Amino acid sequence: MKAWVFMDALSNVRSVIDDIDRELIRLLAQRQRLVEKAGRLKPKGDKAIVQASNRVSQVIANRRKEALELGLSPDVAESVWRSMIQAFIALEEKVNKEQ
Repeated sequence: MKAWVFMDALSNVRSVIDDIDRELIRLLAQRQRLVEKAGRLKPKGDKAIVQASNRVSQVIANRRKEALELGLSPDVAESVWRSMIQAFIALEEKVNKEQ
């Protein structure tokens, strides 16, 4: 493959990835609004309820299963979700404390 063909193909792939990333950001913003709402609904200062370890385990198991069904590595899905959940729990704790 000639270098210019490779770079053009790579540019196209990156453009599609950027489009997907924009959609992910939109969805994450929507998720954030719901997490903030959940933080305000939960009893103030109850860290165990905010962290909801049983819910986290359930979500991870469900996302691994869905990933496998859709052709995504379950390990990649778990890594992404654990990171995302950790960040959103921190945000939810902050919102919960401020209410």
